[in-house]
Amino acid sequence: MTSRVVFLSDSQDRAATSLLPWVMAVMVYLCALALAGSLSLQGSLTAWTSDLTHRLTVQITVADPVEREKQTEAALSYLASVPGLESAERIDGDAMKDLLAPWLGRDNITNDLPIPSLIDIVVEKNKTINLTAVQARLRTISPQAVLDDHQQWLGDLMELSVVLQSTFWGIVLLVVLATICIVIFGTKAGMAEHRDTIEIMHLMGAHDTMIATEFQRRFMHHGFKGGLIGVVIAAITLFALAKLITQIEGSVLTTVSLSWIKAMAILLLPFAAAVFSAITARWTVMRELQRML
Repeated sequence: MTSRVVFLSDSQDRAATSLLPWVMAVMVYLCALALAGSLSLQGSLTAWTSDLTHRLTVQITVADPVEREKQTEAALSYLASVPGLESAERIDGDAMKDLLAPWLGRDNITNDLPIPSLIDIVVEKNKTINLTAVQARLRTISPQAVLDDHQQWLGDLMELSVVLQSTFWGIVLLVVLATICIVIFGTKAGMAEHRDTIEIMHLMGAHDTMIATEFQRRFMHHGFKGGLIGVVIAAITLFALAKLITQIEGSVLTTVSLSWIKAMAILLLPFAAAVFSAITARWTVMRELQRML
């Protein structure tokens, strides 16, 4: 087994690639934010869709509170007899105020405000409901009754999710490509600084693989160091954002979260940066050495 021979000068290497770890840190930081955004959005979208797929909402808008109460009770009685419905419950006044508070402000919600009646319906799993028939029957009870199956909202949400997911993964791809280009440039700069040493090693009979391995180790170290710095800064940023989101009362953003399993994927970015740097540096050195011969 051939032992490792260290022939690259630290001072020359520092002159050529001193900023490389910091550039790698910026790349990994951007990649971590984009990856966190994509993974958290994916998990939140699954939670939103699974929660609304089996839910319906009936809205009764009548100005007269007495008549609105009468029609709401009649609608609840009818819905209780519909096969396939697990439950049909009226959203009480306090819950309605909580829903409207982020939009109107809690102080602006007074007792004389004509708040419509909302009925939350849960459909049994693997059950199909004739929504047209249910809507027609509700209209006989209350002409202003509206049955919402959330399909339009879910469709718009899915389209927005596809756009955002594509954007996040596009950012990740661009960051990876930019990182590869940076490593190639840094490797060429390092080889230019060590050109005399490389030529002497060739005259002494050193193989290209020995020279490439030494550069590979150097750039793997740079990649891991920069990746570690980038992930630490990204973790601080994500923690601060999470704190701010939790302070937004009633916002849909409060459901955006990142599980520990998905967070582990972000923590592996320094190792990924080290591997990409090592592979790219080795390929670049082998290619440049062939040109030098």
